[in-house]
Amino acid sequence: MICPNCGRENEEGSKFCIECGGDLTSKEISDEKRNKIELGGRRISSPDLLEKEKVLGEFRASFWDLGIVGFILRYKDKIIITTHRVLYFSRRVFGEYLKCLFLRKVANVEIGSKFNLIQLLIGVALLVFGIFGLHERCYGYGMCTGGMPWYIRLVIILIAVILILMARKKILAVTTDDIKNVIAFPFIRMKKEETKRFIDLISKAREELEK
Repeated sequence: MICPNCGRENEEGSKFCIECGGDLTSKEISDEKRNKIELGGRRISSPDLLEKEKVLGEFRASFWDLGIVGFILRYKDKIIITTHRVLYFSRRVFGEYLKCLFLRKVANVEIGSKFNLIQLLIGVALLVFGIFGLHERCYGYGMCTGGMPWYIRLVIILIAVILILMARKKILAVTTDDIKNVIAFPFIRMKKEETKRFIDLISKAREELEK
């Protein structure tokens, strides 16, 4: 059951959408809203659905993907898969971005993961520094150097842990025959279940187009 308000896929028989909380049993939805793909953008308007086009599913970036700053500033990254298109929408403080690929032109879907080596090394260095660095040391004759306050060390350790956890990046890209025409999704912590759902929706949409 697809939510007519936000396009999120819900279990059959659900009364309310798990994404936006909209009433799935209500029939009173304007044709204007029903025929649009809701992006939630401030500058980019929601695109109209094509003839016979339906929204199949939506994937939203999580806290891990957006980071602390992105979460506070209400950044947004999401993928919308329809029966005809794959749309990637990104919203930041100073701009918005929308990219669209038509499924008929999709040639490849790439999924994998890798570590950002520089970020990983910085995280490990900060972790070691926070745990072992700048302890109070005495050199005899009552001469001691001051150690790092515990709360500063705790902040450094927390930053290090976040950097290490976010060093692993998910590679999820949809490409066409034209190598320049690529959508690469910045979803760091996408779960295996979500990855499988993404592939299934792409496959389902391609099958619908071929009928």
